[in-house]
Amino acid sequence: RKVKIMNTTIFRNLSKYLLRFSAVAILFSLTACNLPFKVVFNDQPEKDFEMEAPENGDEAHFDEEHPPEEHPEGGFIEFEAERTNLSLGECTMIWWHAEGAEDVKLNGEGVEPVGEQEVCLERNERFVLEAGGERREIEFVLGGMPGEEHPPEEEQPHGEEPPPSGHMSDEEGIKQALLAELGWSESELHFDIGRIDGQFAEGGVSKGGELGGATWLAAKEGSGKWVIVHHGQVHRLCDAVNARNIPADWVPYCWDAASGTSVKR
Repeated sequence: RKVKIMNTTIFRNLSKYLLRFSAVAILFSLTACNLPFKVVFNDQPEKDFEMEAPENGDEAHFDEEHPPEEHPEGGFIEFEAERTNLSLGECTMIWWHAEGAEDVKLNGEGVEPVGEQEVCLERNERFVLEAGGERREIEFVLGGMPGEEHPPEEEQPHGEEPPPSGHMSDEEGIKQALLAELGWSESELHFDIGRIDGQFAEGGVSKGGELGGATWLAAKEGSGKWVIVHHGQVHRLCDAVNARNIPADWVPYCWDAASGTSVKR
C-alpha cells in the first residue's frame, strides 16, 4: 500500500512540473511573437560591373566610360568654330575653354578662360588661342582654299553670266554659271558634277534648306566661259541642245516644243 501511495505522489509531482514547463514554454512563445522586428526587401536593381584584367601587376579596377582627356598639367584646352568656310561679310561663332590655365590670349589679347565671340570676316584670317604654353589655331577662308585672297564679287543680275576668267577652273566656271542662271547666293547653291569632258558637263543641283533638286547641262563657249543649256526636272528642249551642238550620247532624247512630244536625236 505504501508503494502505491508513493507512486501516486511521484506521478502528481511529475504532472505538476510538466504543466509548469508547458506554461513557461507557451508564455515564451507568445513573448517572442510580440517582439518588434522589421523586414527590409531588396528592391534595388542589380548592377553589372565589368572588371578590367590587371596588367603589369596592377590591381583590377572598374571600367569607366569616356575618361576625360586631361592636359599634362591637369587641365585641357578646347577651341572650336561653328564654320570655317564663309562668304564675304558672313559671321560665325567661336568658343574656347582653357581649363587650368590662367594666362589666356586670343590673337594676342587677354581673354577669360571660358568664352565665345562672334566673328565677321572680310578676308581670310587665322585666329590663335594661347593658354598655359599651349597653342590652338583656326583658319577661316572666304570661298576658296587657305591662303587665297578673294576680292569682293559684284552681284550679277539674274539671267546674266559673270565675265570669263582666264584662271578659273571648270568647276568654278560652272558654279558661276549656275549662280547667274538661278539667281541664288553661294551659300544656297549645292551642286555636283556627274560627267564632264572639257566641253560639256552635267550634274545635279539643289538649294540649301530645301528638299529635292534638279539636273543641269552646261556647254563651254569658245572663250572658255561656261553657259547653262538646261536646268530642271523635265526633258531638255531640242532647240537649246541643238543650238549648242550637244552630242546625241549626252542627250539621246529631247522635247520638241512645236509638236509637244519627246524626240529621239
